[in-house]
Amino acid sequence: MVQDPFHLAIVTGRFAPQLSDGGQQVATALAERGIDSDPVMWNDPTVDWRRFDGVLVRSCWEYPEDRGRFQTMLDEIEDAGVPICNPLSVLRWNLHKSYLPALDREGVQIPATTVIKQGTDTSLEEVIRTSGWDDVVVKPAIGAMSSDVWRTSATEVAESEQRFTDHVTDHDVLVQEFVPEISAGERSIVFFGGEYSHAWNSLPAEDDVTEFDGIDAEYDPHPRSGGRLGQYYSRHVRSSVSKRTAFRTPESITYTVMMTFYSWN
Repeated sequence: MVQDPFHLAIVTGRFAPQLSDGGQQVATALAERGIDSDPVMWNDPTVDWRRFDGVLVRSCWEYPEDRGRFQTMLDEIEDAGVPICNPLSVLRWNLHKSYLPALDREGVQIPATTVIKQGTDTSLEEVIRTSGWDDVVVKPAIGAMSSDVWRTSATEVAESEQRFTDHVTDHDVLVQEFVPEISAGERSIVFFGGEYSHAWNSLPAEDDVTEFDGIDAEYDPHPRSGGRLGQYYSRHVRSSVSKRTAFRTPESITYTVMMTFYSWN
């Protein structure tokens, strides 16, 4: 009896409805290994997840525009009982950037960050003054693609107060100390199962370091980045995920950690 091939849903969005270049490469590699796959839009409520043997979440970059629908999709997949990568608990944990302070508490170095809860009665001027920072970046706690991210300073904060108030009225907000090294690029290092795989450097726009033009430069990290330091961060990220979600990473699971850094001085 011939067994039907494994059928995988690759979840994507409007910026790559037929999958991104990387997603298409994944689909090709899977097909070579006998796994069928179909692109599925994350915001399509008609999808019957039960017709798939597994789900892989890929290019859902616009999900912050309809956070409720994205969370509903995760609930639908859970109700269908279909395996998903990454696990649902990890995806839900990763939706809100409160994971950054959680990683900080585990020893992963991040830019100094303050989380402002939705509806908090405070001003951006007060946040900057209390923190002692001169230059800050403000962003939604649930966001992607640098949408609604802006930079301001203690001397220019008055120009941003209304924008800040509007955002805090609608959702949680992060205020972070500006890290000037970002002007040299956002360097991403990927590990599979704790082993270094590859890296790249995403370059910001020349006139605005909070915007990225989709230009990736080659980046060959220092050997320590792919060795002891990478294992250190991988271990601490894994620890934080395990503590704050129902997900555990047994040895039989190959997990991926992508770490983004601003400088390797």
